[in-house]
Amino acid sequence: MAPYIAFSLLQDPRDPPRMVKAARFAETLLLDPAVAATYNDAFLLPPVMALNQFNKEGFTGALLGATAKAVLNAPAPLSRWALGQVLKPGRWFANRRRHSAIADEDILSAAAPMGHVTSTCSIGRRDNPLAVVDPSCRVHGVEGLRVVDASIMPRVPSANTNLPTIMVAERAADLIMENALA
Repeated sequence: MAPYIAFSLLQDPRDPPRMVKAARFAETLLLDPAVAATYNDAFLLPPVMALNQFNKEGFTGALLGATAKAVLNAPAPLSRWALGQVLKPGRWFANRRRHSAIADEDILSAAAPMGHVTSTCSIGRRDNPLAVVDPSCRVHGVEGLRVVDASIMPRVPSANTNLPTIMVAERAADLIMENALA
């Protein structure tokens, strides 16, 4: 049976106003003249739009890459139109000269879980009931088993998990080597 995952996104009544407030703050940053000068157009993306939808290998990847490059480098009206066709239900909302209001409902409907799931095997001392692995990444109570990935992070990070996961892996590799040489 497949696992059931319920993110409960925006289920707490405090969440929607916080999401809108954060989006409005990001919007003010995008509209600041110093920032607006650095991009051509801003789009509200549809929920769960991920890069891997476009990142393909071989001929398909090369064709998608060439098409994306042509669209992004096309004259602004053509680029805006083409992206508007692809990003449905997302839409264009700003550039350095114009801004189209985004309704709170649009912001909330574009919200989707896109993070990297972490913190499911938290690192910590044996007496911590939530800890699964010790500071050397060894699973409590299981001989010869380590967990070395983003799942050992005690809290979900507020940024991308790539570099912290690499650091966890490098530290674990050092600990494993030290243990092997001892």
